[in-house]
Amino acid sequence: MKHFLLKRFWFFFFFACSIGLAQQNAWINEIHYDNAGGDINEGIEVIVENSGAASDYLITAYNGSNGTSYDTEDLSAATATDLGNGFTLYNLLISGIQNGGPDGIALSYQGLLIPGQFLSYEGSFTATNGVADGNTSTDIGVSETSSTPTGQSLQLSGSGNNYFSFGWQDPASDTFGALNNGQTIAAGVATTQVNFAATAVAVNEGVGTTSVEVIITNEDATNETNVDVVLTSGDAADVNNFSTQSLTFSAGSSMNQTVTFTITDDAVVEGNDILVFSLQNVTGGNDAGVGSLNTFTLTIEDNDFPPAPTLIFTEIADPSDVSSGRFVEIYNNGSEIIDFSATPIYISRFVNGATAATSGDTESLTTGSIAPGEFFVIASSGVNFKSQYGFTTNEINGGFAVDGNDPFGMYTGTFPNGVLFDVYGEIGTFGNGEAWQYNDSQAVRNDLSVMPSTIWNASEWDITTANIADMTPATGESGISYTYSDDLWSPRSPEGNATINDLVVVVEGTAAITGDVNAFHIKVEDGATLDLGINILNVNTLITNNGTLVADQGTLNFAGIVPSTVKGKAFALENLIVNNVSGLSINNPLALEGMLTLTNGELSTNNNLTFKSELNKSAVVDEVISGSISGNVTIEQFFPATTGRKFRFVSAPLNFEGSIFENWQEVGASVAGLGVQITGGTIADGYDQSATNNPSLFRFDNDYTVAADAWTAVSSENGDDLTMISPVAGDSFRLFVRGDRTTDLFSNTPAATATTLRATGTLVAGAYPATPITLAGPNLYSLIGNPYQSKVNVQQLLQAATNVVASEYYQWDPTINNYVLYEFATPNVPMGSEVTEEALPGQSFFVQSDATGNGTLQFQESFKISGSEVPTKSLESLNQLTINLSTQEQAANGKANDIAIARFDEQFSSDFNEIDTKKFFGLSHSIAWENDGEHYIVNRANTPQDGDRFILNVFVSKTDTYTFTIQNSSINGIDAYFYDSLNDTYDLLNDDDNTAITKFIDLNDIESATVDRFNIVFSKSTLGINDSSAFAKAISIYPNPSTGNDVTITNLVQGESLSIEVYNSLGQEMLKVEKVISGPNETLKDLDNFANGLYLVKVSQNDLQTTVKLMIN
Repeated sequence: MKHFLLKRFWFFFFFACSIGLAQQNAWINEIHYDNAGGDINEGIEVIVENSGAASDYLITAYNGSNGTSYDTEDLSAATATDLGNGFTLYNLLISGIQNGGPDGIALSYQGLLIPGQFLSYEGSFTATNGVADGNTSTDIGVSETSSTPTGQSLQLSGSGNNYFSFGWQDPASDTFGALNNGQTIAAGVATTQVNFAATAVAVNEGVGTTSVEVIITNEDATNETNVDVVLTSGDAADVNNFSTQSLTFSAGSSMNQTVTFTITDDAVVEGNDILVFSLQNVTGGNDAGVGSLNTFTLTIEDNDFPPAPTLIFTEIADPSDVSSGRFVEIYNNGSEIIDFSATPIYISRFVNGATAATSGDTESLTTGSIAPGEFFVIASSGVNFKSQYGFTTNEINGGFAVDGNDPFGMYTGTFPNGVLFDVYGEIGTFGNGEAWQYNDSQAVRNDLSVMPSTIWNASEWDITTANIADMTPATGESGISYTYSDDLWSPRSPEGNATINDLVVVVEGTAAITGDVNAFHIKVEDGATLDLGINILNVNTLITNNGTLVADQGTLNFAGIVPSTVKGKAFALENLIVNNVSGLSINNPLALEGMLTLTNGELSTNNNLTFKSELNKSAVVDEVISGSISGNVTIEQFFPATTGRKFRFVSAPLNFEGSIFENWQEVGASVAGLGVQITGGTIADGYDQSATNNPSLFRFDNDYTVAADAWTAVSSENGDDLTMISPVAGDSFRLFVRGDRTTDLFSNTPAATATTLRATGTLVAGAYPATPITLAGPNLYSLIGNPYQSKVNVQQLLQAATNVVASEYYQWDPTINNYVLYEFATPNVPMGSEVTEEALPGQSFFVQSDATGNGTLQFQESFKISGSEVPTKSLESLNQLTINLSTQEQAANGKANDIAIARFDEQFSSDFNEIDTKKFFGLSHSIAWENDGEHYIVNRANTPQDGDRFILNVFVSKTDTYTFTIQNSSINGIDAYFYDSLNDTYDLLNDDDNTAITKFIDLNDIESATVDRFNIVFSKSTLGINDSSAFAKAISIYPNPSTGNDVTITNLVQGESLSIEVYNSLGQEMLKVEKVISGPNETLKDLDNFANGLYLVKVSQNDLQTTVKLMIN
């Protein structure tokens, strides 16, 4: 029985709906509501097709100011006119139609709004009751005013057989009771249309499902009608991954079709979701199409709310001795800044047991912010607060003049409609006699890490009788406020006294710290100065610099356990240590000049940290123990003008944010002291333009097989766009640095200027790169870039690499414009070169593969320079010879262009082999050992024997006088000579000291300029004279060594001319004597002006000569 009745019910329902829907081709056709003078003949005209009972049609008038209806009339009282073709016109006079701004009219049939017939004038609005409840009106776009002539109205015009066939016109003579001006009703079967029954709906995210009806008008008796419901805007995931739904209206059926949406309740705080659906792809019917209600907007209201802010009450103060010293303190114990403009907060005091607070007893926080680890104080009196506590409160609210029995509530949102998330006391309860009463007392939260709660917990609070002196605003609750004002610290200076629970605040004047200081919070007020000197500030949570913080020699050590923050004005800092598991956030520009040490926790830069660089100093990152860094930093690399316009071998010290053009080239701006000019391409590709436009930036391809192919210019010709190239850490380049970006590129002799290259991006740490670098083939060289903003021990790097020569590496030295070999065991570099075992930040260098080749290399944090000793396999030998090649100017300044090295030991072979180091030629004067067309910088040979000869090749670029500064180790029984084939001369080399030999090289003279002109020769006998004579063997000097003023040369040839020349170890002539002697001996006097050291005495008589060593002590 129950099932039978249910079936009868549904049959009746669908039958009734199908009859009703057939009557929905009806529309409002004419409106008059306002005219000059008193409104007369106000009315509404409606046209209905196949009308049926006029009483089924209702006209509902709406007030647009509040969306409610104010009058409802059915058409039974209207004057009806038969228009033919099944259409009837109804004219209904309605007095009191409201005059807009906006207002509206709805037409419904049997209680259902007819699609498209909630019309308004002078704007649109949303109905809040009646048949149009929840629908937004359609503004007809024309209106009447108090100046509209009597007898005019607003009318539809055009030809057709439904509402959407016509358009509204400006006021014209009314036609109530007849078709409008310019209006005809078309004969024939009406076109089939489909529409949404509603244009918008809003539902809660947790509703489960919601639906919308799709209706059909003028359905065709023989053809079905099909339409797709398509999601055109919004995320399908919000409605259970909605996909297009196809609806079918059976032939002759006007039954609504329903589209159901399953709402996804995702438990994610995301705000409201808005999805728009449209009717598309209509087919069938009588030339079916969509009507004007072809879109439907579904608003899903988020039912998820953000977690309560990490703010808690931490102190409520009602001092017994000074009532104007009352305050409320809150604290951010989270890890994020709370921005009050994005997350408004208000705090209310509930007086005498009130359940609702007044605005006068409420402090609304809608601007500013509170950082992690920061306290925020609201005082009842600003003037008295500062006089009592020594610093300025955050906010002042007279309503917070507490009397010890009033609870407080903290809310997110705007007063009075926020959400409560933390309390002190019990809201709605008068505090006298309650556990939380605090008359003449201090209530402090004893655990700063607790979560906010809407239930007061007595175990979290300590309440004690207290005076002003006991209160602790803006500090850890056991802390003291150390305040500097009037040139004095109060209660005493913080050095050695303050703890990590205390506040240190400089209110005015300049406070200079004379020792290390501990503090919970360091605060410098506007106009005040805190000078750290060379001391350390150990900070628990926060530094607020609203004034001037002088820290360019000092250290900040963040070693707390709650999130720490630096905020306020910019300042410079020598060293920064982050040893806080909860991390540190930098919220103001910070210029680091020394070292960043990451021991624990995450450093969030917020793009505010700059690593500064100046002459002989750059800020670096120490070995990362377990901390990390997030956010961009800016790294500077300084190049002095004193080294001139030179190539530099550079490396990207971070992953660039943006391109080379945006970073090193300063986005093309010409800024004094900054950036570099890069030529070699078009302006469109970011290149600077010069007279020649020669490339000034080069890459090195570690995959080369032919050395000539290794270097590739970065240029437009090679497809390189500087506005698109974004280097990653460790990318290496050869870059010509002319100076800053103000250098004149069209001058042949522009002066070199100092410049600083800046790059912004993310630092790398840990093993890098993740996939080790593949090195060049057997015995070839690879250019490696230092990826760290740190000095790296290259020896450790190479020892951990595979298939690489780990005993040495090459580095480019721009001061001598040449490659410098650095041997870890026995370092010898050209005079004046500062190359060491360290690769500097932003520097690239060459390493050589061994005979196997194609090895790998990876940087590790432990390779950063830490001062530890590293044992190595030694190739050290006791005996060696080094030759520095210099111009005269360089020699005078103790510098050299290049060096050739020979090491002698029984473990080596005198034949050149793989243990000898091949030469890496530079761009200027060079010297090398030569063997079978190969060139070597280090010749590792067996102990020299009599007659051994090693060929030197010398390459110079101009005719000039050059100095060879040679240091030779003493080898028992053997002498070393510098041989010059041009004049067939041998210069004896001092043992265990320097010998300076000057030679003129004329590039226009083939014999003078030949590269193999010079040799090193070893001999047991004195070379350079006829050794068969007894002259060289006979000559001697005594006393030798000499400690007096005179020495005597013996066994000379009597009666012959004599020439004596004395040279120091640098080759400088100190004394010369020329005379004819009568006896066998000659005394050299007045040697007391000679410095202690080794001298060479050259003695010549006729065609005989020899050189004797003289030691003066």
